[in-house]
Amino acid sequence: TGLLVDPKSAKAFTDAVERLLVDRELRTRIAAKARQAAIAYDWTAILDSVIADYRSLMERHGDVA
Repeated sequence: TGLLVDPKSAKAFTDAVERLLVDRELRTRIAAKARQAAIAYDWTAILDSVIADYRSLMERHGDVA
């Protein structure tokens, strides 16, 4: 969902920014992956996951009819 650069290298950072500025396809691809990743943090998705986890635990311990 992004480009990794050496955090101590200003040159690496500027090179990465320049790459994003000139490469529209790369920008588009990174943006799409970032949107997909963000969906996993939607509160509805998180709640559904937590409920499923609790149900699974309860079923394993015989606490659900």
